[in-house]
Amino acid sequence: MSFSYMIDKERRQVMSNASGVVTMAEALSHQQNLRNDQDFDPSFSQLADLSNVTSFELSHGDIENLSLENIYSPDSRRAFLVSCPY
Repeated sequence: MSFSYMIDKERRQVMSNASGVVTMAEALSHQQNLRNDQDFDPSFSQLADLSNVTSFELSHGDIENLSLENIYSPDSRRAFLVSCPY
């Protein structure tokens, strides 16, 4: 699994991409990398492309913990792109 991202400061947007198997450790690492990036601003919007993810190895508790560790402001717009195998 790999996460990558690009920050567009002019558009005030973060574009995140994930592929393969998503684990809690990798999701937390992605959040930490963004948090530490000098170009990141919590008020930016995010578009997360998860269409190349093959599976999520996250429990309900993991998802709850990720939401509690949210690095974006409450007013940020966030969208998630996923694919459906049907």
